[in-house]
Amino acid sequence: MEVDEPLTADPMVETNAMAPGAAETLAFTVYANNAVGGTYDVSVEAFHVFDNTTALASYMVDDSPPDAPLLDAELSRKNRAKLSWTASQDAGIGLDHYAVYRDGTRIATTTSTSYNDTGLAGGTTYSYVVDAVDGAGNAASSNPPAEVTTAGKGGGGSSDGGSSDGGGSDGGGSGGSFCDSHPTHKKCQ
Repeated sequence: MEVDEPLTADPMVETNAMAPGAAETLAFTVYANNAVGGTYDVSVEAFHVFDNTTALASYMVDDSPPDAPLLDAELSRKNRAKLSWTASQDAGIGLDHYAVYRDGTRIATTTSTSYNDTGLAGGTTYSYVVDAVDGAGNAASSNPPAEVTTAGKGGGGSSDGGSSDGGGSDGGGSGGSFCDSHPTHKKCQ
């Protein structure tokens, strides 16, 4: 059901404890029944009966997540993962940041659309997800996760479905990777 008219809360919230010139904070919650998600504008009007003054405050309520980022991950060097993703858009309050997760643990937050994860262990597969988070805290995750396998201990490098059986981007086979036998090569630094 779509409502084009403003809804009025009733009954009124009243307080009698205020002295002239004093300030008071009233807390209340607005519930939207049968809401389907989206962005809502909520206005609050305060009226002082003794001097007939009115104050109006407007707030945006945003419960819609931003667009999910599309994530790409690759092994940039022996034990470094280079992550990049598409910029997310948010129709509500606006995008605030991206949260980067490795194997389910948040490792960074950034406003950029890229991140370099360094100091990774050799011969290990890592799974990455990036959340786009808006100013209201709504999040959308990249899906599917991107994987990177680091070189070392008989494994080769790979990303996003590449081989991890020793024939990945660093080459080599079960006898060791290219970087194991050529550690000073620029590709292995």
